[in-house]
Amino acid sequence: MQRIAWTVGSVVASAILLVLALPPADVYYLGFIALIPVFLAVRGRGFAVGFASGMGVLVLGSFITRWGWFYEKSLVDGDPAWNHLGFALFGIAVGMTCALVGECKRVDKWTPWLIAAWAVLFEACLLVYLPAHLGLTQYRVFPAMKLASIFGIWGVSYFVWVINLQLMIAVQKKKNTTLAVCGVVLGLYLGMGAMLGNPRLGEMTVAAVQDDTMFLDDLAEWNREATDRGATIVVWPELSATTAAPRGETERLVEIAQQDDQAPFITTFKDAASPKPHNVAALFSKDGELVRYNKRKPFGGERNKVTAGSEPAAATVGGVTYGLNICFDSCFPSVMRDTASLDDVEVILLPTLDPIAPFGTMQAIHAAYTPFRAAELGIPIIRADITAYSMIVDARGVIVAEAGSGTKEVLIGTITPDSRNTIYRRFGDWFLYLCGLAAIAGIVAGRRKKPQPGESNARTVE
Repeated sequence: MQRIAWTVGSVVASAILLVLALPPADVYYLGFIALIPVFLAVRGRGFAVGFASGMGVLVLGSFITRWGWFYEKSLVDGDPAWNHLGFALFGIAVGMTCALVGECKRVDKWTPWLIAAWAVLFEACLLVYLPAHLGLTQYRVFPAMKLASIFGIWGVSYFVWVINLQLMIAVQKKKNTTLAVCGVVLGLYLGMGAMLGNPRLGEMTVAAVQDDTMFLDDLAEWNREATDRGATIVVWPELSATTAAPRGETERLVEIAQQDDQAPFITTFKDAASPKPHNVAALFSKDGELVRYNKRKPFGGERNKVTAGSEPAAATVGGVTYGLNICFDSCFPSVMRDTASLDDVEVILLPTLDPIAPFGTMQAIHAAYTPFRAAELGIPIIRADITAYSMIVDARGVIVAEAGSGTKEVLIGTITPDSRNTIYRRFGDWFLYLCGLAAIAGIVAGRRKKPQPGESNARTVE
C-alpha cells in the first residue's frame, strides 16, 4: 500500500510540474525536473508499471489543464476533448519512456543517454498523427532556439529528457558529482536565457489579424488598421475567407487588395477541387492573386473533408519572397523545411485555425512550435490564429510580438526578412537519425554484455 501511495503521489507531482512547464503556464525551467518524481517511482518495477504511470501523468495533466488551476481565466468554454486527446497522445511517448525506466534495474553511465534517445524516437512516432515534444517547454528560451538551429526540436527534447534522467539517477544513487554537473549546465543555460534573445527592432513592419470573423468587411477593416500602422504584409487566420471566396472564386478579395489603403495579405479558403476541395492559402496584393498553396497536413477530421496538397509555394511582394504554410503544417519539420528550400524565401506566412480549448491550452501549445520552426530554418514566421497566441517571430526564433488569449486584435511587430542557412535547414533531421543509431547500438551492446554473478535475472537498459 505504501508503494502504491508513493507511485500515485509521484504521478500527481509530475503531472503538476509538467503542466506548469508547458504553455501557457510557461515555467520552462520545471521541464528539467518534471518527470523525476515518476521516474523515481517506477525505476526497476517493470514495463507495465512504468507505462501506466507515464500515461497517468499525462491523463491527469489533461484534467489539470481543463480545470485551469494555473491559467488566466480566458476561453473557459472551449472543448476539453482537445486537451485530453493531445495529452493522451503525448502520454504514449512519456509512457514508453517510463516503461524503459521501469525495465531498468541496473544502470551505468550510458543509461540516461540511451533512454533519452529512445524518448526522442517515441516522440517521432507521434508524427504519424499529432506530434508532441518535451522540448516544447523551452520555446521561449534563446539557448534552446540555438540548439534547434543545429539539432532541430529533437535536440532540445533530448536535452530536457537527459537532464531529467541524469538527475533521477543522481538523486537515487546520491551521485553528488552528477548533481553538480547538471546544476552547472542548467545554470549556464538559464543564465544565457535571461541575458540573450531579446527582440530586435526589424526593418519591416508586419501584422497578424486575430479574430474568428468570416465577414469580409470586418477583415478588410482589420487589414486597413494594420496598413495604417505601417504593416507591409498582413496575415489573416485560416479559412477566414471561406464566405468571401466560394469555390475558390477570389474576385472580392482581389478588389480589397487593390484598394490604396490596403496592404498585401494572405488568407485561406476552400477551392472547387473534386471530389474533395483543397484548403488553399493565397497571397493578394495590388497585382491581384499571386500564388496558391494547398495545405499539406490537414488536421484531425479535416482529413476526411479536404484533399492534402503535396508541394510548397512562395511568391514575391515588394521585393520580399514569402513562403506559404497553413496551421498544422507547422507541427511537421519536414513540411516547413520544404517551404524554406524554395529559392529566396525570407519570411513564412502561417494562417491558423486552432480548435478552441479551455484556457487556450491547445492554442498555446500549438503556437509554441512557431519559434522552433523559425529557429530551425533561420526564417521569420508570422502566425495568425482565430482566438489566441498569434505570433510574430524573428529568424532567431525569438518572439517579437504575441497576441493574448481570447482577444480580437491586430498584432504588429517588426522583423528583418532573413534566410539563414542553419545546420538543421541544411541537413534536416540528422539528430533524430543519430538517436535511432544510438538506440540500436544500445540494444546490440545489451545483448552482447554478459550478466554479472547474481544478476542473471536483472533487466538492463543500455
